[in-house]
Amino acid sequence: MAREHGVFRTAKILRLEYGKLKRMAEAAEGSPQPTAPTAFLELMPQGIGPADCLIELEGPRGKMRIQWKGVTASDLAGLIRVWESA
Repeated sequence: MAREHGVFRTAKILRLEYGKLKRMAEAAEGSPQPTAPTAFLELMPQGIGPADCLIELEGPRGKMRIQWKGVTASDLAGLIRVWESA
């Protein structure tokens, strides 16, 4: 990515350390390029477990506090929709 889009831009968008990425890109200059372009690249954070979330909701019917482990964005969106429709 850094070769194609530049080290600074790649480091900024992917929130990487610029100096380290630059050294890695310079070291890889002599390495062969992949033969086929990559159609999809998924970056997975390492060492990060499921998200823990503490939710406090307040509405006309009262207050609710939820401690949720392993929550995803779609889970939260569904909870909010249900709470608002109640």
